[in-house]
Amino acid sequence: MKQRYLGNIQVLRGVAAVMVLIAHAMAQFWNHPIDGMTRIRNVTGIEWGDGVHIFFVISGFIMLYLANGHFAERGYPGEFIKRRIIRVIPPYWIVTTLMVAIALFASGAVNHGITDWGYVLASYLFFPMARADGVIHPIMGLGWTLNYEFFFYALFAASLFFRQAQALIGLTIVFIVLVAIHPLMPHGALSFWSDPIILNFLIGLGLAHLFVRGVEVPDAAAALLVAIGVLLLVLRPFDALVGPRGVIVAASLIAAAGILGRSVRWPRPVLAVGDASYSIYLTHPFTLNAVTLVWRKLGLPLWSVGYFMCLVVAATLVGYLAFRFAEKPLVDKLRTVFEPRRETLAA
Repeated sequence: MKQRYLGNIQVLRGVAAVMVLIAHAMAQFWNHPIDGMTRIRNVTGIEWGDGVHIFFVISGFIMLYLANGHFAERGYPGEFIKRRIIRVIPPYWIVTTLMVAIALFASGAVNHGITDWGYVLASYLFFPMARADGVIHPIMGLGWTLNYEFFFYALFAASLFFRQAQALIGLTIVFIVLVAIHPLMPHGALSFWSDPIILNFLIGLGLAHLFVRGVEVPDAAAALLVAIGVLLLVLRPFDALVGPRGVIVAASLIAAAGILGRSVRWPRPVLAVGDASYSIYLTHPFTLNAVTLVWRKLGLPLWSVGYFMCLVVAATLVGYLAFRFAEKPLVDKLRTVFEPRRETLAA
């Protein structure tokens, strides 16, 4: 299948990024309160941070979409890893270095400072290591998702040495076994990597398997999948059975609607948010804190809704500018130097 720009996928990425942004914008009222301002309430019932699950499903989809037809191809596993490094690592290392600098020179602005340089190194190398309070988060807190991403990349790269059918069966077995042994794992890297959240990647692979074979659901079915997915995000009926990871079902249904639904001609601004989703994800904590600082210093009105909207809009705009003038030029330059051929999908 000839690879192409997939608008539906970019919209899903944008939705996931904005969901996480909304979660952190709401948390800003609690973590960095402004005196006299009423905290905004989440009247939807949605745990907006669950957008991460959609991110992971999309990641599973994109990896198989890009690698389709290249399994057991000589040299491709190394090429795959090289492309992932070029695409993901430079922007992340930049914001991680910024966080390290803040921790060193303005430690009061960072909740958890640097107590162990091994921990800092692990943050750069995507190795899940507990910080001082025992939580397994890198120094750039949002990087916990990248720790999962690179674990998935490593497993997927290993599978590329085999024929596609064998690889997908092998990955399915590995993921199921990991989730099965998760309750037995001590706190640390193994318990992190075996968390049921990794099933999102497997679901993404399954959806890609259907997509590359031309499976498409009618518009009415896609709309129904989205409606059920959103309803499950609100009601969370599976939490009582399997805990918060039950939201994987909702994320999968929403992602399935976008992946297997008819390709839609989305407005350019909507696609732009998806294109910039990675930069929005990486930069929004800095933007949220900057807006809060300015709001407090200037004594702006204690209007919760206006403040919240400003947080979300500012973080989205800054993320897009970071994508347009930093992430994209940097990645394009690295691809020109290190990649013999450019992929047309914004992966």
